[in-house]
Amino acid sequence: MPHRHGKMEQSGMDMAIDILKERLTDAGNIIKEQYKNVRPFRQEPMPERDSLYYYLNMTPEQRQMGEQSFGEAYTAYTQKMEQLRRKYNA
Repeated sequence: MPHRHGKMEQSGMDMAIDILKERLTDAGNIIKEQYKNVRPFRQEPMPERDSLYYYLNMTPEQRQMGEQSFGEAYTAYTQKMEQLRRKYNA
C-alpha cells in the first residue's frame, strides 16, 4: 500500500519550498544590484566607426533576421546607425 503524505507534512514541504524560493529571489536581487553597471567579461563598447562598418556590410538576410528577431530594438539600432552614417558621411 503506497505511503500517503499527511496534510501537515505537505504544508511543511510547501513552507520549505516557499522559503527556498524567497532566498533564491533575495540572492538574485543582491547579485543584480551589485553588478548592475558592470559590463560582462570587461567588454568595452564598440567604437562608432566599427559599428557603422558592420551595419553597412550587413546582408539583406541579416537585416531581415534582425527585424524579425528584435523588432523595435532593431528599428532603434537602424536609426542610430543611420545617424552615424550621416555623421561620418558614409
